[in-house]
Amino acid sequence: MYVPAVSKTDERVIREILKIHIMSKNQVAIVIPLSTRPGLSESELISLKHLEHYLSDYDRFFIAPENIKVEYEGIPVIRMADKYFGSLNAHTRLSLSNEFYENFSGYKFMLMYHLDCLVFDSGLDWWCDMDYDLIGPPWIKGPDLPWLEEEGVGNTGFSLRKIESFLKLLNSKVRWEGPRSKLNKVVRSETIADKLKQTGDLAASPFPGRNNIHAHIKYHIEKDGHDDRFLHEFATKYYPDFNIAPVEVALKFGFEANPRICFERNQKNIPFGCHAWETYDKEFWEPFMLDH
Repeated sequence: MYVPAVSKTDERVIREILKIHIMSKNQVAIVIPLSTRPGLSESELISLKHLEHYLSDYDRFFIAPENIKVEYEGIPVIRMADKYFGSLNAHTRLSLSNEFYENFSGYKFMLMYHLDCLVFDSGLDWWCDMDYDLIGPPWIKGPDLPWLEEEGVGNTGFSLRKIESFLKLLNSKVRWEGPRSKLNKVVRSETIADKLKQTGDLAASPFPGRNNIHAHIKYHIEKDGHDDRFLHEFATKYYPDFNIAPVEVALKFGFEANPRICFERNQKNIPFGCHAWETYDKEFWEPFMLDH
């Protein structure tokens, strides 16, 4: 199915058509976010080649800004607001928005596939059957991550996400911070300006729109920017049943940093896929690439 670029006027109609189509198809959608840069690089075409070779039987969608021309046949394009593209912060805003997951609510899972990923196997359904809310390449100790204190699962550039669970998370009614935490910040403030700011936050804390998960996400984007760190650290605060795959299982799903160490830890088996293959030890991945 090809869905052309549409105007905002027609966008709602197209999305309703997509939902009808989605309900009758596979349990998982493969979602490919694009940048604000026109065209695809050689490396991005390699990534798409792997995707088409191993996972062409699955529904695949480009996610693109409103006005970027996408010249790649066979994959529908879903347009979203420009605020979701062009930077790390913008991508995190997309990844942690209700709107993003509502577009694919007819599916059970979403495979996020950035165009610096490679996939090496066709067994996506097997990973869906594992039924985790989130699985992606783990953070593994090694020279690529000298700052890492504790291993964990978080990388989301190549990740499988359970859509219903993400919507439950993003619709959580749990408060970001309770009054006691807010009051402590007022007490600890060292300047008058900071004390006034923290007092204002304390006064606003009873109002859901100023003290909910989306307020926390906005703050996190300004301070850090990474959606994977937010999910790793805070998802279970807002949705206690949110189930992230353990490290040893995630190693079989994907590698990112320290791929040679991951390979040894995974009994010298390559994973289902990888993220940032050119950033972390490109030479390691070359023997496993198509047409090598």
